[in-house]
Amino acid sequence: MKKIDRAKLFIQNNMEIFRCPFCQNKITSLQDNSIVCINGHVINLNKKGTLHLLTHGVKSDYDNKELWNARRTLLQAGLFSPIIEQIMKELPAKKLKIIDVGCGEGTPL
Repeated sequence: MKKIDRAKLFIQNNMEIFRCPFCQNKITSLQDNSIVCINGHVINLNKKGTLHLLTHGVKSDYDNKELWNARRTLLQAGLFSPIIEQIMKELPAKKLKIIDVGCGEGTPL
């Protein structure tokens, strides 16, 4: 299965966790390679299946593969383990859906 098809399947199965970056209303449909909110705002998936939810361009220092690899190394070494363990203690016992938006590549989740 292609990445874009996996992304579309994920979105379809978890549409309730997404919000429109323009008006913050619920996403109501997945049409072709786009999600659409109740107000008609359209956000397109790129060819890889990534949704870019920013409403404006942002300069990032994370465009460098070395930085991503260094971050991964720190995470795998347990840098955030105490924080993650505390969060796990605080979370309710019920199953949650968490969406990681703009927080790196999601390793702690």
